[in-house]
Amino acid sequence: MNTLYTLFATCPRGLETVLSQELGSLGCTDVQAFDGGVSCRGGLEQAYAANLHSRTASRILLRLTKGTYRTERDIYKLAKNINWFNWFTLQQTFKVKVEAKRANVKSLQFVGLTVKDAVCDAFRDIYDARPSVDKAAPDVRIHAFLDERNVEIFIDTSGEALFKRGYRLDTGEAPLRENLAAGLLLSAGYDGTQPFQDPFCGSGTIAIEAAWIATGRAPGMMRRFGFEKLQNFDKTLWTDLRRRAEAQTRPSAHRFRAATATAASFRRHWTTHAVPKWMTSFPSALPTRNPSVRTAKTALWCPIRPTVYALRKSTLCRHFIRSWGRG
Repeated sequence: MNTLYTLFATCPRGLETVLSQELGSLGCTDVQAFDGGVSCRGGLEQAYAANLHSRTASRILLRLTKGTYRTERDIYKLAKNINWFNWFTLQQTFKVKVEAKRANVKSLQFVGLTVKDAVCDAFRDIYDARPSVDKAAPDVRIHAFLDERNVEIFIDTSGEALFKRGYRLDTGEAPLRENLAAGLLLSAGYDGTQPFQDPFCGSGTIAIEAAWIATGRAPGMMRRFGFEKLQNFDKTLWTDLRRRAEAQTRPSAHRFRAATATAASFRRHWTTHAVPKWMTSFPSALPTRNPSVRTAKTALWCPIRPTVYALRKSTLCRHFIRSWGRG
């Protein structure tokens, strides 16, 4: 029997509509957008698929319980009544994170300690021992959300945030998160069927995300997820989802160009899996009539040819696209 859960996918504000469309296409039902995330219903297959395929989500949270509260003691009781041993073991570590909006509590930190105590006491009642807390690299992440009257407790199926695709080596200065870059592309209407030129690509986040959209590559193919450490992990289902995702990867028929100050500033941020053999570099003096930008740059060329012109609106950018794109 396929158990249905309430899922909540967090995302950068402004990308809720795009994320709703993604979740709907993955088979989720009762999709509802909220500020900073999207709620939906789905089974383990939808939870796994959302982690694997969503380009804009930050985390996929699975709700374990919801109830009302008046004091922190009510939150403790609600958390302790969860069968935590059905989700993780005594030997695994965990971490609790609490977020709130107009919550009637004195301290969110104290609420976090309350939920932590409830989890430990639930294990202690069964095993006479408790799991350890690891704030740096926990096996399991627990999230609690409070408003004025209600508290919801979730288990994190993602582990590390989903914008961590697994291919970034160095964040560099002021990095653009991968899910935000993908969201900008999708919001602009980019679907991989358009030519792409980015004359100011920086470390190449938008360029890489565009290439992955154009080739249909699932953004979660290079990383591990939190649900793989949970007790109800379905390895057969997960293997099948990954196999199908690999089969959906396709070549792109459109030209892809991106430029930055030096090739090294682009390549040092990414593994060769993100920038593979199809992307090479060559020196190019970008033609322009504006003397302030008559500097040689390094262009990165890619024969798989993906992405977007809709994001580049300025007169200077339009000139770059007209003049540089003639080749």
